[in-house]
Amino acid sequence: MEILVQTLNIKTYAFIVLLLSLVITYIMIPKLIGIVKYKWFIDHPNNRSSHSYQTPNLGGITFYVSFVIGLFLIQFYGVATFSFNMLAAITILFIAGLKDDLVVLSVRSKVLAQLLAITLLLVNTDIPIENLYGFLGLTDMPYWLTLGFSYFAMLSIINAYNLIDGIDGLAAMLGVMVFAIFGLVFYSLSYYYYFLLALVPIGYLLAFLRYNLSKSKKIFMGDTGSMITGFLIGVLALRFLSLDGMQLQTLNIQPENLLLLTLGILFVLTTDTLRVMVIRLWNNKSLFKPDRNHVHHILIDTGLPHWAASLWITGCSIFVLLLLYIINLYFSNLILWMVFVAITLFTTRLLFYFDMKHRIQKSEQAMLPKIPTNKWVFKIKLQRIAVHIFRLFF
Repeated sequence: MEILVQTLNIKTYAFIVLLLSLVITYIMIPKLIGIVKYKWFIDHPNNRSSHSYQTPNLGGITFYVSFVIGLFLIQFYGVATFSFNMLAAITILFIAGLKDDLVVLSVRSKVLAQLLAITLLLVNTDIPIENLYGFLGLTDMPYWLTLGFSYFAMLSIINAYNLIDGIDGLAAMLGVMVFAIFGLVFYSLSYYYYFLLALVPIGYLLAFLRYNLSKSKKIFMGDTGSMITGFLIGVLALRFLSLDGMQLQTLNIQPENLLLLTLGILFVLTTDTLRVMVIRLWNNKSLFKPDRNHVHHILIDTGLPHWAASLWITGCSIFVLLLLYIINLYFSNLILWMVFVAITLFTTRLLFYFDMKHRIQKSEQAMLPKIPTNKWVFKIKLQRIAVHIFRLFF
């Protein structure tokens, strides 16, 4: 097998890896849907759900199969130890995610499984970040801080990706975008192992997207799929953050901007999760109690279909990243941070406006049957005038 790999150029081999991952998932999902429906392993909608009918939610099983086969193909471009670490870590997450999809797993158990998977990943690898190039005054970091930052980053990304999986198409579209960016970066640096590693989830997410957006053969990735995919995003993000000065110069990235550009790549995952956590704390609610305050919930409440909301969010993510990258080329780190904060505050304010508008419309509809016709029309007009005044000043 290794001789065959050596005879193929990287582009041909990359196409084979991408196509195989896509085909495996595409063929497996319909068969899996049949098994899941027969055994009745189906997701039941609740008051938070963005769907109103029962749907299979074990699509992540196909992700695991595609990943294992993909890892076998790409191992010849990397270090064997790292591939073994990856396989062990992903298997732990697969087992935990599958149990959660079938019988529900406690938050503590999921976090423990994630910590174990991250530990298996970090053993004897070059993934941990050693330099933040001056962010918060940190340059060369001690080993304990390196490990702490790596654990925190991985946990945050895994769970942020899990939280964003709330409407049809969104997690898959964002995942494809993130993996495509990382794949392009590592291909430019001739880091072919990580380039091929990014192609494997692109393949299975594209195949999954076809069924996730389908009406007759719909399936969800479930926690199995979101944890596996979020973990892979975390791996590539850590590797991106561990690039040295010369490699960053090749990419036209100022070293001090590396962390901020990583946040730009993961813009929706990081900012939406942080915004929701702040809202929960403000309302004296548990950080782990689910709600409908995510960006995708707000957008579909305005009337957008799932596919349109997913495209809109993904498109905005690409725009923000391109803007930050261009600013990185010509301006200082301080200017870049100011722009990032301004974008975050603007999007937060915009989401607040849409959410308030939906709540007002919902309250108006609830009042309709309770008030005589000649009164509720006048009251609705007054409320609309108040809304317009609110827009002008806020």
